Amino acid sequence: MPIMLELARLASEHPDTPAVGDLNQQFTYGETLVRVRALASVLAQRPDAGHTVVFVAQRAEAVIALLASLWAGRGVVPLDSSEPTERLETLVRRARPALIIDAAGTGVSSFAGVPVVDATRPHSGNTEPLPAHDDDPGVILFTSGSTGAPKSVVRSVHDLNKCLVDPPLFGTGSTGMCVPLHFAGGFTAAVHGVVTDRPITMIDVRSISLPDLATRVRALDLTRLMFTPSLARTLARTLAGRARFETVTDVYLMGEALEWADVPTLRTMAAPSATITIPMGASEAVNALFMMTITPDMPLGSGRVPLGVPTVPSRVHLEPIDDGAGLAQLIGREGVVAGYWDNTDQQEARFGIDEHGVRFWNSGDLVELGDDGEYYHRGRIDDTMKVNGRLVEPSEVEAALTDIADIVHAVVLPHALPSGRTLLVAHIEAPPATDLAAIRRTLRHRLPEYLVPAHVVRHDELPLNTRGKIDRAAIATMPLPRVGETTRTTVIDPLVQAVQGTLASILELPDIGLDDDIWDLGCDSFAAVEITSALVADHPSDIDPNSLLTARTVRQICELLHGSHHHERSHVVTMNAGGARTPIFLVAGAGSPALTYRPLANALREDQPLVIYEQYGLHQHVEPDTSIAEIAERNLRHLREHHPTGRCDLVAYSWGGFVAHHMASRLLAEGREVRMIGLEPSAPSPTPSVLRKIAGRARAVLAMLRRPGGVLRATRSRLTLAPIGTTARYDLYYRKAIGAVGGYELTPLDLEMLLVAQPESLTEPTWVPSHRLRTVATAGDHFSMLQPPWVSQTAAAISDFIG
Repeated sequence: MPIMLELARLASEHPDTPAVGDLNQQFTYGETLVRVRALASVLAQRPDAGHTVVFVAQRAEAVIALLASLWAGRGVVPLDSSEPTERLETLVRRARPALIIDAAGTGVSSFAGVPVVDATRPHSGNTEPLPAHDDDPGVILFTSGSTGAPKSVVRSVHDLNKCLVDPPLFGTGSTGMCVPLHFAGGFTAAVHGVVTDRPITMIDVRSISLPDLATRVRALDLTRLMFTPSLARTLARTLAGRARFETVTDVYLMGEALEWADVPTLRTMAAPSATITIPMGASEAVNALFMMTITPDMPLGSGRVPLGVPTVPSRVHLEPIDDGAGLAQLIGREGVVAGYWDNTDQQEARFGIDEHGVRFWNSGDLVELGDDGEYYHRGRIDDTMKVNGRLVEPSEVEAALTDIADIVHAVVLPHALPSGRTLLVAHIEAPPATDLAAIRRTLRHRLPEYLVPAHVVRHDELPLNTRGKIDRAAIATMPLPRVGETTRTTVIDPLVQAVQGTLASILELPDIGLDDDIWDLGCDSFAAVEITSALVADHPSDIDPNSLLTARTVRQICELLHGSHHHERSHVVTMNAGGARTPIFLVAGAGSPALTYRPLANALREDQPLVIYEQYGLHQHVEPDTSIAEIAERNLRHLREHHPTGRCDLVAYSWGGFVAHHMASRLLAEGREVRMIGLEPSAPSPTPSVLRKIAGRARAVLAMLRRPGGVLRATRSRLTLAPIGTTARYDLYYRKAIGAVGGYELTPLDLEMLLVAQPESLTEPTWVPSHRLRTVATAGDHFSMLQPPWVSQTAAAISDFIG
């Protein structure tokens, strides 16, 4: 395969040049090739031919796994492992892979009956690149489909090799990629970038604070950042006035349209000389069809930014339509993919060969050539839409809706927000008593998050047109009902008005009631970061994203900002607080914020309160407890006050097992009934390098303590170097947690226990009677067992145990 030979050439000629990395590690071309060959050797040893599914994430191992499959002469199918398990199993069955490579750290050994190879662990081998025919599948990309099921786009080996002769997607320099690898644009940028001497650094913006991200981008000397416009818009607004990506001279946006109104804000996130580049392509096109470049001094337009000009004019054909509006249907020519993997009807409808023998693809996009020579996107001839960078076929969502009891008909339509972001809105014909919130919860278990409608609107009857069909055009003109359920009241308090304005602006809602739950209005972890950053900038306080788990309404947020909670902030966070069931008490892992456990709270019954004990001091301006006994006693004071009698169900995650053990021993001594659920309950063993760092910092602190005033300076130094809400703070408290374990003894306890862990970690603890121990093997690893899709298995095991 020519692109693999090009990778080998680069590794031979530039072995020490950076090739691929992430925020935690960087590999040179020489190191990358060693890892590619070793993983490809594992694939080559299997006699069953066929392509490979890769569970991808924003990490270097995922790019290496994609390259390894191609090196082994096998096509590759990148899949997002965070999608709901049922949907992921369906995609794997449709792909019919010989093997799955896990590059996302899920920890599973098999999935949907297919064996799994862990790409995050070292492998050995040195296989040469294996041959592949031009017509063989090079990559299969799943996107939303018009038939009610995901569409499977096949790019052949020949299609992948075209990157060596096509105009490059982007210039030289190091690229930080925030676009997922299962996106067509993300796969193309990563694989083609590495084999054409354009180093790639994968970035997961959820894993790092934005100021820290700006520091890492500068340290890595990244000159280009790739985003979807929705993500770029969020980052730019959050960073405004705080930090910028100073080394970045190209902001590269893909996946959806951009509005001119966004350009001034986006310009503030990069170097003053930066350009903004927007390619327009599709999964069915081998490369971008159009390219628009916005220079630093280019005057701003209005409305939507144009498509720009064709990258290769011969690959773009406009077929006029008879509407008298000057519109034409976009037809891709020459540079189109092989077709669809398992849908011949769809392939015959969209692909063909013209009278000149040239292969074409009917995109369904409507395009107009402006007087300025730029091409403009004017909609589609079908219902397909882009939502936050993802292609969405409404019929797939509608099929899931009509599978829900009592929903007679369903129509899913886009709703454009002023910022240019698009929401999905579902209109359903259903009885008056239908629980709309429950419908969204059901969809979350069946569809990926981007396909779950932001709002569900109930109708007694959906309107019909003159032909007796549901009138989508009429529904689209209906005003969107107010989202919140509380009564809108006029409030004179300036702070309340300011907070309402901030929340409405970020969540892009017309208004928000005093007692509307922001998490039910579309708030997510990204929005939580943006909200708290905006609030702190306008109203200096210690509010952080965790605060929004308990202060979920305008009224509660204002109470925090007003100062009505000037007492010490609690290290206890309760999720599903309104639930009627007996609470479960979870001891968090070392340095782990409560926000980590929100997916678990969502996956449990909604009436199941989950009380989470963080390390005291993680989000408070105090010194932490220094022993397991002190930590446990602090938690017990809260537990006894709020749950003074009855059985106690304790959940211990990782290091939290030590604390939960001490809590259980104390409760048992008091005559309380206790059950324990251990989620990989152990203390991670610090490596020698970590121990050396801890020892070195301890010596530095002791040196400060010996000097006059040293105690005060030492405390201030730690607080300054590790402010609340930063990764440095979490790292510091992880080390403090490990240090607190010293000398703690796990004494025998007579209680019932559920142990949920990876198969290789299901070692029975010696301090629990074996006849009272139940074990459940989880498909996820130490971390992914708390994240979709594996968190649903974890929650099911807990629910089954507690009854």
